[in-house]
Amino acid sequence: LDHESEERNILKAALSGYHQCVCDFKLNCLVAALCRIMRQPVCVDSVIANTMTTYSRVTKKISYMGKIMSLLGKKTLCLIAGASRGIGRAISLAIGSCLAEDSDIILMSRDKSALENVKREILRKSPGVFVYICQCDLSKPSQETFMDCLRPLMNLRPNNHYDVSMVIHNAASIGPIDRPALKLMNSEELTNYFDLNLTSTILLNNAFFQLCEKDFSTERVCVNITSGAAYHAIKSLHLYSAAKAARDAFFRVLATEEPGIRVLSFNPGPVVTDMQVEIYSRTFDSDIKMWSRDGMQNQTFQTCDYVANKLMEYLRENTFQSGLFYDAKDQTVAFSYTPKME
Repeated sequence: LDHESEERNILKAALSGYHQCVCDFKLNCLVAALCRIMRQPVCVDSVIANTMTTYSRVTKKISYMGKIMSLLGKKTLCLIAGASRGIGRAISLAIGSCLAEDSDIILMSRDKSALENVKREILRKSPGVFVYICQCDLSKPSQETFMDCLRPLMNLRPNNHYDVSMVIHNAASIGPIDRPALKLMNSEELTNYFDLNLTSTILLNNAFFQLCEKDFSTERVCVNITSGAAYHAIKSLHLYSAAKAARDAFFRVLATEEPGIRVLSFNPGPVVTDMQVEIYSRTFDSDIKMWSRDGMQNQTFQTCDYVANKLMEYLRENTFQSGLFYDAKDQTVAFSYTPKME
């Protein structure tokens, strides 16, 4: 077995999934050891020792590469929109435990009291990070308001360089699910819905990256919490589906235009949250009501902690293709477009 050549192959493959590489290399070492034992009279203990020494050396290199690749475990500035409850709260607690000491976390929501509770929980588990509260009404989007809200918090520690600057867009509402699509006739209601669920996301995202320019951090990351409803027709979730699909499309284009920003659209799937309870209690459609009830009662829907930890896996492994849609079951929806050349 050419250990050096094998190491090079393993390290190359590590770029797309180093966990599997370790397993493959371990198997190759075992096969090589058996072949050597069968073909020539060598000391079994010596073969095993040499094999394990090489295996240890490679796994250390792979582990080191994994740390370099990972978006976690580094000094980070992280903004989480919609952090006060449900999935946003779970993500805030999970990522607080995954960042390096001296990282900064900005929690954004209009519910200041709930944000204070989340802040206390983060600091109890991770006293080495700094947590800031940004009370902001995302239903009234304004680039100037977002800039004025974020700039003072980001200037609390001037000349502070980060390894990663990250924004996680989780804020959302379910919309008027008590009536079908053809009954949506109030333009003000539609404007208000898309202000919160689409316009504010775009403006907040752009305000964040305007403040976090290319030299602000080594890596820049955008996480869009999306939904399978963006690509499936679910009765009563008309505006919710439209807003999620529009957000996904925006972030796909952003990933193409800005290769220096890693973009992940993450679909948690059905989750037991206050929003799920709202779907059950308010939807006009009886089939959706039964689906929601059964999923919560039979525990076939995921928990907030599960999907938060799954998101941490994506960020830790950092092998996702920027701009694509991924869900908690490691499935993805890919889109391709090749413009015609003149």
